[in-house]
Amino acid sequence: MGDDLANNWGVNLCIPETYGRSLRAPPPQKVMGSSESSIASVLPSLLSSETDKFVYERVAICGSQANSWAIDDATDNNASLCLFAAGSYVAGDTSALQSYSSSEFVPRAELALTMVPEDVPSPKCRANTIPLPYHIAGAMSPEELVKYEDSCLEAVHIRLCWARVRRVPYKALFLELMMAGNGGILSHRALMAIGRLATFHNLCVIVDEIMTGGRTGQMFYLLTKPASFQNVVTHVTFGKWLKLGMIFLSKEWSQKRTKLYPYTPRGASTFLTADEAILHWRTVKSCMKEVPLKRANVLKKLKLKESDVWGEGLIVFGPVRRETMHGLKCRYLPTIHAHSPFEYVNVSKQSFSAAEFRSHINDMIVDATRKWISDGPQPRANEELTVAEQKLDAERLRDFSFLANLIQNSTDSKEETSEDWRNQCMPVKANRTQGESALSRLQVAGFIEQKQVGLKRKRKWKLTNNFLAPWKMEDVDEVLGQLMSAQQ
Repeated sequence: MGDDLANNWGVNLCIPETYGRSLRAPPPQKVMGSSESSIASVLPSLLSSETDKFVYERVAICGSQANSWAIDDATDNNASLCLFAAGSYVAGDTSALQSYSSSEFVPRAELALTMVPEDVPSPKCRANTIPLPYHIAGAMSPEELVKYEDSCLEAVHIRLCWARVRRVPYKALFLELMMAGNGGILSHRALMAIGRLATFHNLCVIVDEIMTGGRTGQMFYLLTKPASFQNVVTHVTFGKWLKLGMIFLSKEWSQKRTKLYPYTPRGASTFLTADEAILHWRTVKSCMKEVPLKRANVLKKLKLKESDVWGEGLIVFGPVRRETMHGLKCRYLPTIHAHSPFEYVNVSKQSFSAAEFRSHINDMIVDATRKWISDGPQPRANEELTVAEQKLDAERLRDFSFLANLIQNSTDSKEETSEDWRNQCMPVKANRTQGESALSRLQVAGFIEQKQVGLKRKRKWKLTNNFLAPWKMEDVDEVLGQLMSAQQ
């Protein structure tokens, strides 16, 4: 078995056979019981050298099930209260969560790109998908990236505020640090802003590391991201090369679960075999220093330079097609062993240059994400609604429009409202009573404050602190401004 740069869609990160010195089988590892109960006694010592922020929770039969367990845990078994980043591949075809995926796989296509709202077949996927500012590194100017990020984050904030006003707040946010299908990433600025939004709206953040875990030069790709973002992450999922799924929890969330679900002496009657997962973990960890050399060997094999490709470590995206694969022909997932032989890899160049290919993929991702920015809640369709339900549905859509206008058009949270201000934010065809009702719901949600002034006790409304843009960080914006000035 050699390295075909796909390796069963990334399932095989390490190869158990002995191909040269780097593939020499490690000494047998005795794992008591060879079950998921035994991994709890082995992994903590392996994990301690990686991070002190996360603890091992459990294993699952695959990565998709690990994602499913994490979402259920974060949302009290209600996936409709979880938001999914546009372009996410949430689960495989056999999982019920697959309907939440908005990553478009097309046979013989170069990469899997983000679907636009109109092409999403599942209504619940469209209802729960939000735009996060994924992009290809180096394909946008700093000015363009800042504007793109702010527009995405504003749209997410509006969606979260609307859910709180409707008294059905979202509980979790699911995202990939690097989109497995195309290599789109989130900047450090965006991740820090997402962390602020998660804190403001009391969200659990679930990070899918099924593809990035162990492949990017470290076991946890998350640990290369800003500390302020790491602090809001509650769940991290692994899969693929472990031959099963694995869930890690933040220490704070783990302690919370212990209080909510105390240990019971009954225990489980069936177990997953976990000794292979531990063996693979140790093998990947021992070969981690070989990642830069293996990446260099892959680029040499493909006749590409580092500037031609993007991705991290052993996740490589570039401008040549691997024709032997059914799809994702421009994604290369080599094994971790630097000296493993390559299988026959039939590659062909694209009709455009490396820079053009990078720009093309970035434009496809950004254009699709912008369509998610402008996509709001949809009217309930194909249902026989009663008159009362129709009124509630109309109220739901008016609330969203009101919130969107309020956040987008207001500039000063200290400014008190006036009749003109309120009328400007209310949707068309909304009367005064509906406007007062919307403001009352905003007050209950904690976004505005009310006071009465004057002899006639006229009511005035005032926005609460940080309501308009809790994701904004003036310190980061200032640094980016300095960088832009330096470039000019």
